[in-house]
Amino acid sequence: MQEYDLQPLMSHHFFGGSILRKPNFTQYVVWLLSIAWLAGCACPGGKEFRSIDGERVNEIKSLLAQMDKKELESFVKDLNIAKEFVPSQVIVKFKSGTSAAKVQETLSVLGALKSYQFKSTQALLITIPDAITPTDVIAIATALNEVESVDYAVPNGILKVSAVPNDPEYANQDDLKNRGQRGGTPGVDIRAEAAWNITQGSHDVVVGVIDTGIDYTHPDLVPNLWTNAGEIGLDIYGNDKSTNGVDDDNN
Repeated sequence: MQEYDLQPLMSHHFFGGSILRKPNFTQYVVWLLSIAWLAGCACPGGKEFRSIDGERVNEIKSLLAQMDKKELESFVKDLNIAKEFVPSQVIVKFKSGTSAAKVQETLSVLGALKSYQFKSTQALLITIPDAITPTDVIAIATALNEVESVDYAVPNGILKVSAVPNDPEYANQDDLKNRGQRGGTPGVDIRAEAAWNITQGSHDVVVGVIDTGIDYTHPDLVPNLWTNAGEIGLDIYGNDKSTNGVDDDNN
């Protein structure tokens, strides 16, 4: 029988670890209904509580811990939570008019520290040292969204820039990114985009291409062509170095 091991967090009683066994069919149906209720609470218009409660956080954490990877990904997607986020951090915005005492009370229940306040939205970046796993962070954000004084709460998502060329013909280059656009097998390519996300090259690196020639007037090539500084200008006789037939740079 498969077991789900929850990471225990010892500093706060509501983060207690436990072993949850895989449910049978009846338990599974009950679990699905529970998740539907949980999602309803976490979304705008759902059930609201006057304040966050440690037992509620633990209840949500236990439900999330029973999900497999695909189920958790679906739940996260439904709540518009980033796939990757900073451990132990949540961004929370309290509704206008919420007292400083209420904010501090909420943070104290979670054992959270105020790390930063965004000037544009007044949202807070909070750090919860005992929220070790992604499930802990999602559970806290979900529970915070149920509190009536909270406008929204989300994990501190990580966004990455994807370096993709703006060439209008790029979509047809299945050797660089194969989506099956020309009848090929999706994914069978040189993984160019993954490489570009790491580096997009350097003008300090000179690459020599042995070929029949290039269109040196092409707008993609003009700013990237290497020019031999030793063959620029005039020689001592007033002749153009680039056409005088002499190895001016001794190279």
